[in-house]
Amino acid sequence: FTFDRVILACGSKAAPKTGSDGSGYDIAKALGHRMVPVVPALTGLKCKETFFKAVSGVRADALISLIPNDDPNRETCRGELQLTDYGISGIPVFQLSRYANYRLRKDKEVPVVIDFLPDIPMEQWMEMAKVRRMLSPEDVTVEGFFTGILNKKLMMLFIKNSGLKPDMILEKAQDTKLDQVFRQCKEWKVTVNGSNSFDQAQICAGGVSMEGITKDLESEICPGLFFAGELLDVDGLCGGYNLQWAWSSGFVTGKTAATDQKGYYDQD
Repeated sequence: FTFDRVILACGSKAAPKTGSDGSGYDIAKALGHRMVPVVPALTGLKCKETFFKAVSGVRADALISLIPNDDPNRETCRGELQLTDYGISGIPVFQLSRYANYRLRKDKEVPVVIDFLPDIPMEQWMEMAKVRRMLSPEDVTVEGFFTGILNKKLMMLFIKNSGLKPDMILEKAQDTKLDQVFRQCKEWKVTVNGSNSFDQAQICAGGVSMEGITKDLESEICPGLFFAGELLDVDGLCGGYNLQWAWSSGFVTGKTAATDQKGYYDQD
């Protein structure tokens, strides 16, 4: 068959059970288009630590920060974190997963810092910790002392990680170890070493490069060829942005291909 206009809207590699097997990438590449490496996005991240089963199911408001090994800058996002038996999930993790997966292409691990009290500066928090200890009964246990700060599963893990025992009398606990527990509430460090697969990803990052694509989403390399949807290197945050891109790009390519009406975006 020979056509004057062809629209490629094959989807990405996310959720392959729906038919998006990545075959559109091969077609675009064969026609001369450059491909940006494709990684899962809007998905959960796997961590190498073995203690996650102990806190699986916990949800909490938190600020998540990805810290690259060679750069002091951070990719951050705040929202409801979900802890799973394999690592971290939830909206803020989904938002950062594209960045983590691109870094995992270069590094085996991506360090992450989780702040469960993002509205309180660290110095203020540590001062509050001192006051809390001063006002605590002499016979209170370590577990009792930390009760009510965060989810019990988290606090018990932080206590264990700091080398303390929950039933220990507070007065016998070392200040440095108590400080470690408090600091973990603000700076809990975990290590991402993997990601959920394309099967669990809502979308993909990467795809057909926008270089060589007009504002009407027509190929400059192969005139008459149009691209729509996730096949292109366009991905957004959670909240309907990727759906909107699918609808908007489909409308523009359909309108332009059907009418040869160039410069659609320039019109009122």
